[in-house]
Amino acid sequence: MEERIRLLNRTMGCLLGGASGSALGHPIKTLSKQEIKNRYGMHGLIYFSVVNEQGHFPLGDDIMYTLFATNGLINALNDYYSNNKPSKYLSGYIRKALHDYASYINGSHNKHSSILINKKELFNTIDKNDKTISIILNKEATTERDMSALKYIAPLGLVNKEYGDPFYLALNVASITNLHPLDILSAQLLVMFIHNVVYDRERSFWRIGKDTVRELAKRYKEAPKTNKALFNKVKEYVPGFIEYMKKPLIYVQYALTKNIKGEEFDEATRIIDELGKGNTSEEVIAIALYCSIRYQNDPGKAMKASVNVDGDSELVSMITGQILGSTRSFIDIPDMVRTNIENDDIIEELAKDLALANRVISEEERQELIDKYKC
Repeated sequence: MEERIRLLNRTMGCLLGGASGSALGHPIKTLSKQEIKNRYGMHGLIYFSVVNEQGHFPLGDDIMYTLFATNGLINALNDYYSNNKPSKYLSGYIRKALHDYASYINGSHNKHSSILINKKELFNTIDKNDKTISIILNKEATTERDMSALKYIAPLGLVNKEYGDPFYLALNVASITNLHPLDILSAQLLVMFIHNVVYDRERSFWRIGKDTVRELAKRYKEAPKTNKALFNKVKEYVPGFIEYMKKPLIYVQYALTKNIKGEEFDEATRIIDELGKGNTSEEVIAIALYCSIRYQNDPGKAMKASVNVDGDSELVSMITGQILGSTRSFIDIPDMVRTNIENDDIIEELAKDLALANRVISEEERQELIDKYKC
């Protein structure tokens, strides 16, 4: 029972943390760091800047992909536990769920497999020109640099290993939208890191980060078990990617060892600038890793640091929230923030259902869950 509650908390933390980051970063998504400072002051954005008529902080676009992918993941887990349908079919479930969202936004949807389509209140903030929409609708992953996979990949890290290997789950699912090796490696590292954070009770947060980077490198030295052509293509990019991902961990270790406090804000800002602008997948992951581990005991400060970047503020802040939420039930974010996130009730229900679908339950419970998510 204790383990079930723990995993439920971490599942809810991941989804609510991502939602908080999305709501925080969306209003400044297209602004440069200097433009953010010009608008909000020398320290940039330090709190939610938009409130809707109901007094809630509205969600951004990026979190929608996470939520629909979660819907697809629940359907896949239900089919696995009830019909022994293996994880190799997961990409199909996620693809269908993402297509439901994209086609709905495009105004072309008809039959769908995601019950979230019926939650019309989710669609208050949408960007019909989002490139990810066109990638999904074209049903062909892009070979160009693109961060689409990072918008929906995080929930895979919550899945228990009985269902599938996080390394291969991420490889296959990221390729729904992305075929560039650096985008796939970034998605894999995020999924493996969240998985290790959720299921490891022994290692420190920093140690998990360091070991996950090593684990990713090690896995590409093995013979591929599936998707061999893509595996071998990605493999060529691994050495450079691993060296780059060591940077945020080195910076965190230095800051924690030296117990830097006096010039903490300036130090964090300088390091984030050195890690990149947040315009590519690996930059987003590096910044999110640094911020979440550096401020592991203060999620609010971590998200504040992560959101004030030149690149995709929403995506960086969302992933920082997903990582930190996976370490807890996001209890360190003030209650007002957690309860004031737009549609937090839908997100909490989705998280509870994912946590339930993600383990062995009675036939009656499974059937109830299957019926609930049947369209």
